[in-house]
Amino acid sequence: MAVSRRQFLLGGVAAGAGLLATACGSSSGGSSAGGTSAAGGGSGGGGKSSGGELNVYSFSSNTVPASAVNAVFDGFTKATGIKVKQTQEPADYATFVQKITTALSSGFTGYDVIYMDDFTNQTFGAAGWLVPLQDKVDKSAITALSTTHRNLSTVKGNLYRVPINQSFYIQFYRKDLLKAAGLNPPTSWSQILSTARALTKKGKYGLSLAGVPSDAFDDFLYFMPQAGGDFLNLDLPGSQKALEFLHDLVTTYKVVPKSYVTDSYTTIPTYFESGDVALWASWNGFVDGFVADKKFYQGGKALGLAGPAKGPVSDVTDVGDWGWSISKYSPNLANAVKFVDYATTKSAETIWAKTQAVPARQDAVEASRRILVGGEDFARILSTVKQVPRPISPQTTQIQNSVAPILVDYVAGKTSLSTAVKSGQALIKKYTS
Repeated sequence: MAVSRRQFLLGGVAAGAGLLATACGSSSGGSSAGGTSAAGGGSGGGGKSSGGELNVYSFSSNTVPASAVNAVFDGFTKATGIKVKQTQEPADYATFVQKITTALSSGFTGYDVIYMDDFTNQTFGAAGWLVPLQDKVDKSAITALSTTHRNLSTVKGNLYRVPINQSFYIQFYRKDLLKAAGLNPPTSWSQILSTARALTKKGKYGLSLAGVPSDAFDDFLYFMPQAGGDFLNLDLPGSQKALEFLHDLVTTYKVVPKSYVTDSYTTIPTYFESGDVALWASWNGFVDGFVADKKFYQGGKALGLAGPAKGPVSDVTDVGDWGWSISKYSPNLANAVKFVDYATTKSAETIWAKTQAVPARQDAVEASRRILVGGEDFARILSTVKQVPRPISPQTTQIQNSVAPILVDYVAGKTSLSTAVKSGQALIKKYTS
């Protein structure tokens, strides 16, 4: 199964402004990017206006259907008379980060509005390359967001981005395989283990975990809070309990493929579709690819979606998002603000939900539940499960690149827990102090 940028939510950033190259997380809408544009009311902001033009660094070309994307852009132009020139982002996240880092660090004036994720927003906001939006955009777009999404867009008290879609961890399960074994999707860690053990036989495995560090990082961020832990505090009992649980799955009970250390967002969806694994917790954005594979999907006969299983403390899920930022170097600030206002309305986010991007606005999630594949499940999960924002900062990528490999070694049985925790925490302290 081909994997799009939007299907990863975390991942990486490239050199420049303190960003180091790595893999990435979810980004776009539809099969790739997740947004469109619009403008609705708004305060207009100061700055030089081009009098009717706007340059938007937007979703990649594999965002489908294109008609949904165009509907919002065309609607903005019709409503305001402002012509929009789109530059499509690369489908590859690392290339996107390199290009936009180069542009912003050089003061490039060719991009007014930029579609970016929470990682890049944090870094570029801290670098002073983005326009604070809290006093410029329509307040209704901000109040429609959960506190989590507002926090993900805020750097040192300034809101540098208005999210338009969100990604969060869910459980994928093979309905056919669990039904054949008389099992239900697990609702607790103990059931994850018992279900995976029951389904691991004859060369098939109960579940998959990512071992490639950039993707394994996401798993650590997901499981640790469920035990009361925190990736940035490996000394916490909950952080270590989560690591021990993952170690048991991989090394003690061997219910995860032997290829764990090399498995990633590229290989695992293929295992899942082929029936080589039955359970996988990961980003909701992977639904796109599963649905696009018509031979596998067949109207959802095999694909099951469930909320997080509860750990020793909770069933929280981690979350990230993508949205619109305005370049500090935009010569068209007033038009850019109008665009962000239009693009973050309930109606606009509902339109680009047709690209299978789960809206960031809480009211748009409800309005989109019958548009999204899995929309009923998503709405239920989001209404019942607490979301925990990823611990992002300009240093997050350095921490990910250096600490995740150490923790993967422990999970794979190559080092002790005490060694992994001591080494990992020393690196975290180095980057955060």
